[in-house]
Amino acid sequence: MQKLEPTSIIGFKENDVKEIVTNLSLTIKREGNKEFVSKDGENIAKCETCGEAITVKNLGSIAKGSNHLFCDNPICFITYLEIEKSK
Repeated sequence: MQKLEPTSIIGFKENDVKEIVTNLSLTIKREGNKEFVSKDGENIAKCETCGEAITVKNLGSIAKGSNHLFCDNPICFITYLEIEKSK
């Protein structure tokens, strides 16, 4: 089994998401009763791995030093790390 390099992971709660989104120069787009995260103010951000729409409630991870967003399924972020490691 190959050893993984350390990765910085910042934990956050749902209450912190709006502040995090603002600090990353992203926006929140309301559609009906859902609040979606948007990278450009128009299009809804998608999980980099599975393509699920990112909402304030399901934002799970943000890759350090990038604008790669992931849903709250831990497999999505782990898959991304594995792909990046193999490059």
